[in-house]
Amino acid sequence: MAVEHAGNTLVSAGAGTGKTSTLVSRVLHWITEKGHSIDRLLMVTFTEASAAEMRQRIRELLMARFEKAADDDEADHIGEQLARLEQAQISTLHSFCLRLVRENFHLLEIDPDARVLDDQQTRPLQERLLDELMREHIEGAHENSADVQRLIRTYAAGVRERVQGWIKQVHGFVRTLPDPDDWIERELLAYGHMVPELWKEWLSVEIRDWRDRWIQILTPIRSENDYVEQALTGVTAIPNDGEFSQLADPLSVIRKPGRWANGTPAELKKRMDRCYAEAAQFGDWLNVSDGQSGLEEDWNHVRSDMATLLK
Repeated sequence: MAVEHAGNTLVSAGAGTGKTSTLVSRVLHWITEKGHSIDRLLMVTFTEASAAEMRQRIRELLMARFEKAADDDEADHIGEQLARLEQAQISTLHSFCLRLVRENFHLLEIDPDARVLDDQQTRPLQERLLDELMREHIEGAHENSADVQRLIRTYAAGVRERVQGWIKQVHGFVRTLPDPDDWIERELLAYGHMVPELWKEWLSVEIRDWRDRWIQILTPIRSENDYVEQALTGVTAIPNDGEFSQLADPLSVIRKPGRWANGTPAELKKRMDRCYAEAAQFGDWLNVSDGQSGLEEDWNHVRSDMATLLK
């Protein structure tokens, strides 16, 4: 269906499921069935290797179709497409954009020899810039330099290169987003709040997924041991919805016994130990002390330094 579908078509699938084959077949359909010329189509990929593979697959399919042409007109059309294949726009997205820049340099008012730097060329520039920025922060040249210095002392054991590595990781991630500046602004806004609403939402989902998983594990063996039955009671009591604070009480029931009954199978104890450990971890995040849950305490411990890293 994706091969012949008219108009905008989105194909979403995992690695190795045939997305490239589908795209190549769609291109062949447009050429042979719709009568289009291959040099009027644009095909972009993420790597040069993928672009080369796509070109080769199209060539192979066109050759096979040429040998089975129904008449001279079809053979002439396919033969012409084979001749135009090397001029077809099959490239990486970066290469296509660079071509547009070079073809329109006079409108952009830039040097026609503009080029895209590769990783080997940009890495030394990036390292030099980071070194300079960190030196300035060490010398206290910026408004938030004291925060950067604390970040280095607290989380990097005084090794500023570790912080530079984190900066590069964050930078690499935000470059994959459609609007990096907007993402950073939203994250900084979130870190400005005392309560981690998004963390609470994530933890609630994780606990409920955990509940569903352990109900499936414990239900078939509930009759084997009283402690299994007790744990299952706590697991099933975790509500599907409701307040975040309502998750703590059911989890408090799921506690490791002080002593297992003689003859309890080792495999059962090992399985239940994992259940108890995971429930205890959730409990640590949910339990309130001095007006804060463990999750909120963790949040307020890191949010200022995370904001510093993002800035």
